[in-house]
Amino acid sequence: MRGRSALATPLAVTIQQAQNLTGESRSSVYNHIASGEYVAKKSGARVLILYDTIKRRIEGLPRAEVKPPRPRAPFGSALVLAASVRGGVRIRPSPEALITS
Repeated sequence: MRGRSALATPLAVTIQQAQNLTGESRSSVYNHIASGEYVAKKSGARVLILYDTIKRRIEGLPRAEVKPPRPRAPFGSALVLAASVRGGVRIRPSPEALITS
């Protein structure tokens, strides 16, 4: 019997594995099966989804356009936001700003 390679592409995956691969909810996976985007087969009581259909759907999604994050204030800046006991936000000076020369 040959050992399974860590990089081998599976022929089919379970619902749980499809969720882990795609980050989709269980309901979304079943909706994709119902719409025909994923081809599923029954193996006893298990539902197996053909891996190639998952890969094809993900590859067909539009490219994400992401803006770079805004620059943050440097560490130790004069003002630091701190949560108050009641859950609100108040502004207080940072410890570095309290030190006088």
